[in-house]
Amino acid sequence: MKRKKRLVSAAVITVLLFAACLPLHAFAAERPAVLKVSSASASAVILKWSRQKHVKHYAVYRSLNKCFGFKKIAVTGKTKFKNEKLYEQKTYYYKVAAIKESGRRSVSNTVSKAKVRGNYSEGTVYGPQMTLKQRVQVKNAAARFVNTKIRPDMTTYQKVQAAHDYLVKLCRYAPVYNKNGANSAWGALIYREAQCSGYARAFKALCDEMGIKCYYVHATKNAVNPYHQWNMVKVGKRYYHMDVQCNDSSGFRAIYLASDRTVKRIGLRWKTEQFPKCRIDYAK
Repeated sequence: MKRKKRLVSAAVITVLLFAACLPLHAFAAERPAVLKVSSASASAVILKWSRQKHVKHYAVYRSLNKCFGFKKIAVTGKTKFKNEKLYEQKTYYYKVAAIKESGRRSVSNTVSKAKVRGNYSEGTVYGPQMTLKQRVQVKNAAARFVNTKIRPDMTTYQKVQAAHDYLVKLCRYAPVYNKNGANSAWGALIYREAQCSGYARAFKALCDEMGIKCYYVHATKNAVNPYHQWNMVKVGKRYYHMDVQCNDSSGFRAIYLASDRTVKRIGLRWKTEQFPKCRIDYAK
């Protein structure tokens, strides 16, 4: 019996010594590459992924459907790929396969480049006076935000919060209303300086790109500030007031998913018949 135990112990020690001499990948397969959208415009996307060991090359696959129909569009030894000349009104899905020197392959997660949803035609609500070049720049900025800052698993509240916080961080209040596109989404997203209407137009542009219903609201003459502009945005089944510029300038969320009652108490007035009712303040 003792001799048998000694033989078993010797066998275990032998296995452990042998294991200590083997590389880690001999026991556990390397995780697949982590794919992400590094940047994007309305008609292009830049993909990046984590480097894998013992790789011969990477194959990039694309489809118009998240679950099937992927076709190889490129082979590269790099961990970065730019796909250009995409149709703006289509959503593209991507995967990357790491082809090992051994012939084996591991496939990454799936990411997407979202289609353009906003209206950037002449006279757009994002800034009626914007030039064609400015409209294209705003379109690309909104596309970049949606494709790099928004994840599919985010709730509507989280997406709205992301758009709000992005503008607060990106933009500052413009001292003059009639210079550098201060009253347009271009001022907020490109020049990074805007007045209330620029913030509100930019917020609507970001919400439109995310597919979230949003209104651009202008105060009436009986408001405490008849020139002020802000937004109404839909979260869940209800609409709420959102004033990004006011929140940015005040340093706190003064009007953040607020009700009609709360906003009226502050002194704002608008053409209520043209907009949905915001019945309650948002409660997480």
